[in-house]
Amino acid sequence: MTLLHLLGALLPLSALASPLITSRTELGARWPGDIIPSYSVVNCTGYEVDSVQENESGVQALLKLSGPACNAFGVTIPSLTLSVTYETESRLHVHIYDTAEQQYQLPQSVLARPPASVPSSTSDFAFHYTSSPFAFWVEKRSTGAVIFDTRAENIPTYTEPLFSYENNASVTNTTAMPAHPLVFSNQYLQLSSALPQDANIYGLGEYISGNFRRDPNSTVQPFFTLDIGDPLDSNLYGYHPVYVETRFDSSGKADSHGVFLLQTSGMDVLLRPGVIQYRAIGGTFDFYFFSGDAAGSNSPLKVVEQYVQFVGLPQMPPMWGFGYHQCRWGYNNVSDTQFVIDSMRAANIPLETQWNDIDWMDAYRDFIPAPNRFAPSEYEAMIQGLHANHQHYIPIIDGAIGVQIPNGTDVYDPWTSGTEEGTFIHNEDGSQYIGQVWPGYTSFPDWYNNQSQAWWTDAFRNFSQIISFDGIWEDMNEPSSFCVGSCGTGQNWSTLASPDTSPTIVTGWPEGYDYTTYGDSGNMTVNGSSTYVPDSTTNFRRSLADESQHALAKRATEIVYQNVTQRFLETPPYAIHNAKGPLDVQTVAMNASTAFGVFYDVKNIWGHMSEVRTHNALLSLNPTNRPFLVARSTYAGSGRYTHHWLGDNYSTWRYMAYSIQGILQFQIFGIPMVGADTCGFNQNTDEELCNRWMMMSAFTPFYRNHNTRGALSQEPFRWDSVADASRRAAAARYSILPYFYTYMAQASITGTPAMRAVFWEFPSPEQMLNDRQFMVGPSLLVTPVLEPNVTEVKGTFPGEGPWRDLFTHAPLNVTPNVNTSIPAPLSQINVHIRPGSVLLLYSDPGYTIYETQQSQYDIVVALDKSQKASGAAYIDDGETQWPTPSTTISFSAQFGRLAVTPVDGSYAITSTVRQVSILGVASRPRESVQFAGSNVTAFTYEPSIQRLNATLNGADLNKGFTLTWA
Repeated sequence: MTLLHLLGALLPLSALASPLITSRTELGARWPGDIIPSYSVVNCTGYEVDSVQENESGVQALLKLSGPACNAFGVTIPSLTLSVTYETESRLHVHIYDTAEQQYQLPQSVLARPPASVPSSTSDFAFHYTSSPFAFWVEKRSTGAVIFDTRAENIPTYTEPLFSYENNASVTNTTAMPAHPLVFSNQYLQLSSALPQDANIYGLGEYISGNFRRDPNSTVQPFFTLDIGDPLDSNLYGYHPVYVETRFDSSGKADSHGVFLLQTSGMDVLLRPGVIQYRAIGGTFDFYFFSGDAAGSNSPLKVVEQYVQFVGLPQMPPMWGFGYHQCRWGYNNVSDTQFVIDSMRAANIPLETQWNDIDWMDAYRDFIPAPNRFAPSEYEAMIQGLHANHQHYIPIIDGAIGVQIPNGTDVYDPWTSGTEEGTFIHNEDGSQYIGQVWPGYTSFPDWYNNQSQAWWTDAFRNFSQIISFDGIWEDMNEPSSFCVGSCGTGQNWSTLASPDTSPTIVTGWPEGYDYTTYGDSGNMTVNGSSTYVPDSTTNFRRSLADESQHALAKRATEIVYQNVTQRFLETPPYAIHNAKGPLDVQTVAMNASTAFGVFYDVKNIWGHMSEVRTHNALLSLNPTNRPFLVARSTYAGSGRYTHHWLGDNYSTWRYMAYSIQGILQFQIFGIPMVGADTCGFNQNTDEELCNRWMMMSAFTPFYRNHNTRGALSQEPFRWDSVADASRRAAAARYSILPYFYTYMAQASITGTPAMRAVFWEFPSPEQMLNDRQFMVGPSLLVTPVLEPNVTEVKGTFPGEGPWRDLFTHAPLNVTPNVNTSIPAPLSQINVHIRPGSVLLLYSDPGYTIYETQQSQYDIVVALDKSQKASGAAYIDDGETQWPTPSTTISFSAQFGRLAVTPVDGSYAITSTVRQVSILGVASRPRESVQFAGSNVTAFTYEPSIQRLNATLNGADLNKGFTLTWA
């Protein structure tokens, strides 16, 4: 978590803006030598092909400088190697690297890239290049479109920057684009590609911005994992340099492709009209291109599939992970936590999993419960009480390990054993790197060292002897540090106490809530008066450092180099637009030493590596069941090991809306189990916002309510209307679990996104900006209320219709593809079934997932205008490690006949089908309804909504069956 007021006290923004900025003169004086960076790419001549070899599956070439070295932001590397491989029919690999291979490249052990090649004639891609100057372009054969083009003559230049401050002569990282040569130096790599005007690009994250679609005219996206409280247009916790682009031909047909740059260095990616530009401060240009499905209309989904299959299919959560989770920072002891558990039960609001934030730790040390507040016996008794009711428990674990105080009485085995085994990051001189996080002085595990796995597994094994946790929440793994540099090296470790985390008054309220008049209850009405005021103001800030963010990146550096191996790590010549400015702020110093080399090169995979180690530790403790891990900092392929929440968001309506784009992003990134802190983390929520947010989050994969210490309590039982909304939402969520689980399983089997942007299912120019609605799988469309004091919501309902209400099955009578207002009373949410869909549901959702799983099934068939519908259901035991026995059921309805057929697998399904509801039956059947050849006497017909209900009471999905109606 990010404690904003604490970090502000530790390192005020004014301190970032001046003392850490170093002048060119000062830096130049530190570095002897004769190479001075020019801070301009205008005079860079690029490269030319020196020699080339081509074969049926690719190209290998040597590139040499075309002219004098320009040393734009570092030492130009004179000799490069180009490697082009047609890896599959839909994947092309283009790698440009230094021939001497001194630049950092990600090991196969972190992200496996097995050798693969096909004849170029079978590929959907064609790679082309010019020799002098060297440039390349990638053509998509199925469409003839050039999807990546580095030829300078095809790329617009921009002499003016995006921001006014950049006109200052001292700025070295201007967003101007005066020229587009290939630049490759030890600390600055630049490559540009032409784009269509008004390009539809999605991805390049993790980010929060004005829309899920990236602004094609003014995007500056930094890549540098950072502990920061969800600002807009900034780098955040994750590092995912992949994008999906969708284009439309003259007939309106959509076609998509994907581009992934395998990098680990700090980087900026810029979008301006007609161009995308990559600027990295290390590494190589290691590109992978994905062609999608040229023949299909859903090619964005196919592109994502191909990317996710490449980086690694995501971990499938256990079924209980889809239940409702409750947490907050500020459950100070077992009694506080038990009160929430009991209150949720008393209010009959389903609680699947109780969580605790760092409050449970003794002095904020991992694995050690606070003896006076979370006494192990009392703590474990609380957890056993949850288990007795088929509920679950998850504690937080932070990435940094508190040091053991050398006073003769302090004992902390995770630190002493880690020190003895050499599993912590070190300084350049070999001493242990000591930073500061919640415990005070801390050490940081060297996850890149394979020895760290056994040490970390032992720590979890010992922890499991204290409490019976069911999963782990991993935080602060960017990694975060509250001081700059190795501030504890050589210090008296007993002098730095843990940061003060005592509750403070939290300010800020959602838009519309007038707390100055109505106080801090958060209620929608006080003494009969509405607390909503249309023109009320809030403490919402666009960014934590909105005015200073770009100013921090201004720092001018003039570094004199002796040779290509010498690098300035703390403040490289090109300053990426990192939200905290200097790279050492809020994290481990760039010159720290790891088993993979200097931290500068591998900082952005620290969180990913911690998740690998934690996943393996959990699997070691329980090898037969699926580990459940939720973590903050992620990298390409992290979905194989962890799930994700969207970090320290705000209790505002706009952040509720932003969570939709965050959830859709992570479908692209291959981490489908994702969700926001429902009702918001920072600031105070209110009754209406929490009501609407609890409803919306019930239709997102990860469903958790969590807020900060000192803020207004926001558990769903705090307000009657929120409790009512939450009961309805949970009942609906648990009812659709068979459907939800099916598409989450598909994400883990094929990489296909479970949550979908509307345009992924209905690609059209009109839908490209729609991120205020979303789809669960292909068949459910969610239209949440995202603003206060309204009883209607606008949405677009594509296709021929009619879409049908999930709760009532009533048809929605709106004009297709037109943005239309529909009713949205408080405590209700609009979720509609797509025509032509078949859903398998639980008939009687219970208080827990376990109770719900004992229910029978219902089948809902929503016929389209052709009287057809289809669907599928994936069913397994919901907990054992994959691959696990499963059965897939196919549903096909047409011309008055529903066929239910097991098509794959051997898992024995214990629940039977209670009822089938067929929607869109124009009139009551004149003859009998038949099930498996026999008449069904228990059927009803409701003409007002054209619903035929047939009660089966025991139909066996293992054998399959048919249902017919005349």
